[in-house]
Amino acid sequence: TFKVASGFKIEQVAAEPLVADPIAISFDENGRAYVVEMRGYSEEDKENLSRIRLLEDTDGDGRFDKSTVYVDNLPWPTAVICWSGGIFVGATPDIWRSRAKKSPVSQMGPTISTVSGFMPASVRCRIGTIS
Repeated sequence: TFKVASGFKIEQVAAEPLVADPIAISFDENGRAYVVEMRGYSEEDKENLSRIRLLEDTDGDGRFDKSTVYVDNLPWPTAVICWSGGIFVGATPDIWRSRAKKSPVSQMGPTISTVSGFMPASVRCRIGTIS
């Protein structure tokens, strides 16, 4: 149940097939959404089943209509935040940074681990937020 302040409303802006199994989201300065998709639930650390999907509203109607895989084959990402033309992704034991070289996003720069060492004591104890 959502409680919405007077004068505001909640509307669905994306659904399948644009995005599936979302667990985290961050919006950039251009109104685009970066969504963590956990496409499976494996107890195995080495299975890179997840990805980050970029959603865009190309016609300005307030609903996302374009979906692009931004980063694929990630190990257990559970957090995402936009920053300085790219994103940081929490995927225990690492925090990854990915940045587009130029538009379109298909010409992405490298995805690099910027911080490592978070203890994955349990698959249920992952990086939950980055702020």
